[in-house]
Parts: sequence; C-alpha cells; structure tokens
Amino acid sequence: MLRTAFLRCRWPAAVALALAVAGCGTVAKRKALKDCEFDLVDVEVKGVSLSDVDLLLELSVYNPNDVEVIVDRFSYELWSDKNAVAEGWHRRQEKVPPGETRVIAFTMKTPLKNLGKGVLNQIMNRGGVTYTLQATVYLDTFFGELKVPVTVRKKY
Repeated sequence: MLRTAFLRCRWPAAVALALAVAGCGTVAKRKALKDCEFDLVDVEVKGVSLSDVDLLLELSVYNPNDVEVIVDRFSYELWSDKNAVAEGWHRRQEKVPPGETRVIAFTMKTPLKNLGKGVLNQIMNRGGVTYTLQATVYLDTFFGELKVPVTVRKKY
C-alpha cells in the first residue's frame, strides 16, 4: 500500500519534470533571438489613395546561433525621420534556422496625415528618408512571456 502511494506521487512529478525539460528546449529557441541581427531591408510604397498609404516592410533576421530561433509575434512602430508613421502587429509565427537569414515581409496602412516630409519625398521619388522600426518581439515559453526590444534604423 505504501509502495502504491509512493508511485502515485512520483508519476505527477515525472510528468512535471518532462514538461519542464521540453520547455527548456523551447525557451532556448526563443531566447536565442537576443543574439540575432536585424535589418530593415526595404520600405516600399505599394499604393496611395486620397486618405491612406500602403507600405510594404521587409525585416531581415540573421540567426548566428546553433539552434533554430522562433519569433512568436511582434508589435512595431515605424518612424519616418522624426514622425510616427504607423504602428501595428505581426501575429504570424516565424522560424529562423541556425546560421540563416529570413526576411519577414508585412504590410501596413497609414493615414496620409501621419506621413512626414521624408515619406512624401520617397513617394515623389526624391529619396532622403530615414526609417526607424521599433519593435517588441514577444516570445511564448513554458515559463511565461518574454519580451525582446528591437530597434532598426535605415536611410533610403
């Protein structure tokens, strides 16, 4: 009887330990994001209407780690020179294999009133805009959510 009670107590502990070990591998894949290199590959004007501008952003992520990196989702703010252009979310999970670069492309719509002189110059093919993408990458782990801030600046 004592042996049966002992085995019943050990079984939940073994399951908890197995989940924790499995969670550690997932945590490593997500924590490795801190070592990744980010670059704003392109900001392209895809369309202009009387009220809005559609932008396509391409963000590259280089993974120098020896484990796959998982990006669960990220929120972002895009700045043109010193003007806030747009903010939003990318909610699709992205995976970056070890030693590789992945480009994450996403679109955003922003009201014309949010555009600064830099974006207007780009629309008119005059160039000369510096974009800053400020993002917070959210990583879901067995132990809770981790947040990793990312800032990328690029002049076009």
